[in-house]
Amino acid sequence: MLEREPTALAGKAYNSLAILYHKVPSWPVAFGSDKKAVTLFEQSILLDPQGIDSNYFYAEFLYDEGKYKAAQKRLLIAQQTPIRVDHELADSGRLKDVQELLNKVEKKLN
Repeated sequence: MLEREPTALAGKAYNSLAILYHKVPSWPVAFGSDKKAVTLFEQSILLDPQGIDSNYFYAEFLYDEGKYKAAQKRLLIAQQTPIRVDHELADSGRLKDVQELLNKVEKKLN
């Protein structure tokens, strides 16, 4: 799908692939790659710079990498995203996730 329509779903496909590459173990166990995850997260952010999911999951990756200031920046953007009319339940849940991770980030920064 991405080869034919790279901007499809406002970057959500890139975001999903980035999460997969980040969460899956690397070789020789599996195919995970933080380097590839960064590239995919950045592509997702380019296509959906204010998106709650694109910013939250990139922040989660950055947190796992110890890049707390960069994670905080992404979380603050995610926090400002308005709840979408057709996604109230999902967005409300994600906002709770954002706040929980932001609390963890702020503890690391202080």
